[in-house]
Amino acid sequence: MTAKPLWLNLGTNRESNDPSLWLLNGRGYSPNVAIMGQAGSGKTRMMLKLLAQLREQTGVPVLLIDAGKDELADRPELARELGAVVVKVPKSPIPLDMFAGSDVSPESARDVAMDFCASLDKALKDGLTDNQKPRVVEALKPLLAQRRGIPLTDIQRTLEQHYEDNGIKEDRVLSSLRMMNQYSLFSPELTPAEFFGKSRILAFGGAPDESRRLALFLLFDALHRHLQTLPEAPMDAEFHRAVHLVVAIDEARPLLAAKHDGLSKLVRLHRSHGLAVFMASQSPDDYEGQSDDYMEQIGLPICFKTNATSTAVLNNMFKARRGLNFAALEPGVCLTVLDGVASRVSAF
Repeated sequence: MTAKPLWLNLGTNRESNDPSLWLLNGRGYSPNVAIMGQAGSGKTRMMLKLLAQLREQTGVPVLLIDAGKDELADRPELARELGAVVVKVPKSPIPLDMFAGSDVSPESARDVAMDFCASLDKALKDGLTDNQKPRVVEALKPLLAQRRGIPLTDIQRTLEQHYEDNGIKEDRVLSSLRMMNQYSLFSPELTPAEFFGKSRILAFGGAPDESRRLALFLLFDALHRHLQTLPEAPMDAEFHRAVHLVVAIDEARPLLAAKHDGLSKLVRLHRSHGLAVFMASQSPDDYEGQSDDYMEQIGLPICFKTNATSTAVLNNMFKARRGLNFAALEPGVCLTVLDGVASRVSAF
């Protein structure tokens, strides 16, 4: 990691005709980006444009997640540009030890078990009941305390044995895990340092919704725990902090709607560890209901044409006292905020 100023070129300012530049890693800056716009407006293209600039300047690893389709995984030129390994889930499992570190102490096992329970709760359509949650945690703590490299099939078997030993009737916890284990969502091949140290494109077009959500939520939890073990990223004399990793999520709407704590922690807590999070979704409505603390961590909002109705979200992001007209934006033109001023930018 090298600490230096990282300027991203968004395009041309429509008023001044000057380049629209944004400093990603200045003192007091949040390096997180929210890109919004209806289908075909250019949001994914903008995200890839910014990622390419970051790669060119730093060579930083990029974890690019296509949470909707497999389109990004089917672009070999993109993989070459990012230096990325492509993983299509569930055709290929995510090669990561999702529960790494659980065997360090009883407290670690408890925390990882609680994270898994929360992720499963958010992944399932109807969630877990108040009785099921402590049951899952208590069943998994011994397994997580004693072993490394635990696959999801062992999680299922441990819960099945716990149910049998305690005379508990089978419920949707077991049935859901059995359905998910029809696919191979992840395999504990790599440590978090090995996995997150290299660029990867993860695509989930072939995965059912609940399986996709669980795999991603466990991934976010694993990254959060990994980042907690790292020292702060270095800064130069002008307080520009080095970037350690970029997580970029295309089609982020279902993940934002789930309000999973793992994604929230990545956005709110890890700037000091050199993490930047880029999210692309179709509408500012997707951010409605997120906490004010979460919204304050969006350092660069970019909005292409949209008919979104959440004017409060938009006005908060764009620091506008009155409504802004995003429906009238031309193709390739976005609204953003640079130096505290809303600006129209020709991106393409």
